[in-house]
Amino acid sequence: MKLIAWSGVALLALACGGEGATTPSGVPAAGHGGATGGAGTGGGAGSPTSAPSVLTATFVPYANVPLGGALTATTDRDATLKVELTDGGSHALTLTTTASGTTHAVPVLQLRAGKHYTIEVTALDATGGASATATLAYSTPPLPADFPPLVVKAKDATRDGLTLFGAGRWGAMGPVQDWSYLAAVDGAGEVVWYLHAATSVNHINLSPAGDVRIGAGDGSCVDLSVSGEPRRAWVATARLPAGTTLPTGVVGVDVDTLHHDLIELPNGHLLALSTERRKITKEMCPATYEADWDVVGDVVVELVPATGEIVRRVSMFDLLDPCRRVDQPFKTNFWNTVYGAPTADWTHANAVYFDAARNAVWVSLRHQDWVIAYRYADDAGGKAGSLLYRLGPEGDFQLAGADAAWNYQQHAARVLPNGHIMMYDNGSARPGTSPTIKTKYPWSRSLELELDLGGPKGTWTATQVWEYGTHDVRTTDTSTGTPIELRWFSQVVGVADVTSADTVLAVHGAATDPPDGLLINPAVKKFARIFEVTREPTPKVVLDVRVHDEAGDGSFGVYRAVRIPTLYPKSSGVTAKVTER
Repeated sequence: MKLIAWSGVALLALACGGEGATTPSGVPAAGHGGATGGAGTGGGAGSPTSAPSVLTATFVPYANVPLGGALTATTDRDATLKVELTDGGSHALTLTTTASGTTHAVPVLQLRAGKHYTIEVTALDATGGASATATLAYSTPPLPADFPPLVVKAKDATRDGLTLFGAGRWGAMGPVQDWSYLAAVDGAGEVVWYLHAATSVNHINLSPAGDVRIGAGDGSCVDLSVSGEPRRAWVATARLPAGTTLPTGVVGVDVDTLHHDLIELPNGHLLALSTERRKITKEMCPATYEADWDVVGDVVVELVPATGEIVRRVSMFDLLDPCRRVDQPFKTNFWNTVYGAPTADWTHANAVYFDAARNAVWVSLRHQDWVIAYRYADDAGGKAGSLLYRLGPEGDFQLAGADAAWNYQQHAARVLPNGHIMMYDNGSARPGTSPTIKTKYPWSRSLELELDLGGPKGTWTATQVWEYGTHDVRTTDTSTGTPIELRWFSQVVGVADVTSADTVLAVHGAATDPPDGLLINPAVKKFARIFEVTREPTPKVVLDVRVHDEAGDGSFGVYRAVRIPTLYPKSSGVTAKVTER
């Protein structure tokens, strides 16, 4: 087990995964799939007129990512390499190095589990001509016994790209905080990369450098190489014990928490969500507070990644009225484990997004039913940090569009290239719905809004231009004698985002089994649906993967997923092509 820790508190623990693991030295463990090839055939070694020959080739699986490994090779003259991997069935992977040389280190990623791969390494001369080859073999281990069960309902094996997500477990008291798997599936729904992490995972994405970036719990963000090694991390230090020393590669940030989201700005800084606690008294809010509360509100911080220095803070307490929305979500005590006392969860931010075209930062505030925006930098309209827009019910926009409905307790709001706002509308506490009355059962959906900011504030409109979920029937209930259509509903978590293929990737992260089961009931099984639909008036499902223990009683959840083109970072010097025969 590889552990990053401070003062006995685990930040991230990575466990070696399955039978393909290697020993800490990188040498294949006994009985496992490391492979070495002998000298290739071709022109005589050292002959001034010969084409380069592959002299040696070795493959060692990664310790933490057994569906990949490090291939090394040497040639007697400058060459590039072509590496062809075939599993004896439908799946093939071709890797080509871009730099010429005599020593070669090639990352091998995106293999499927439980397959026997033949690895053919070919040296290419300056004209692209092939000389000798070396042949290796590697058998990938099956998925670990505790890997979250995946059920593929729709797929298209010919589609390029991967879907990257983090899957966690539900316990009797809620999500388990020290267990998850990070995973990527291809167009066929096959797992081609995974990593076991001893932490809960919320946001997940690729960093600009090509590392896997995750939010680990409510206090840290971590970058991991695609081979499973920690690169760097940012840790909230304001509430750590005095004198705490962080290990190399871990950057401290003077905030209470780092939670739900972290993005990179064009200037190289990071924009992150944090929190602060303020005492709000009944006298301050006589119309809505029945008592004094320690209220937790969100803070957006901009920080320098190398040092953790905070260059800007914007507090929701300074933008919004803390007396608004004192209802059931407000009193959930979500932050008690951080602040150690009864607290109220006022805003519950879950996404932050930079909008350069509008000089704005958008923040999704679940417990306000709003996606708000503030001014990022000083401009002719006002000062940096000043409130610009409140999008949602009782906000600054009039809702327009056929069958339009406002968002409620939304997640993952972001700005599309066309300026529209896309979000995952959980629909929790949507007026007129009830999770305990089948005829009024709520629904979740992907929602796209077009904003019209022409004219004064009172004339702004938000037009619903696309949505998916309102008519997506999960099942028809006949228990009452009258058929009732129940739609997909995830009371918490979720994402909706437009991919480079102009599809929408969405996650119902906390669906229940049975469909009308209450999320708070420990006896009700939870699961996630990761799916992708075409962005059309009548969408078509092109991928549908369920993290669902259909035959057992295990409960699983997914906070977010993201569509990525490949796991091969640009810095690897490798181009990869997947072929599905």
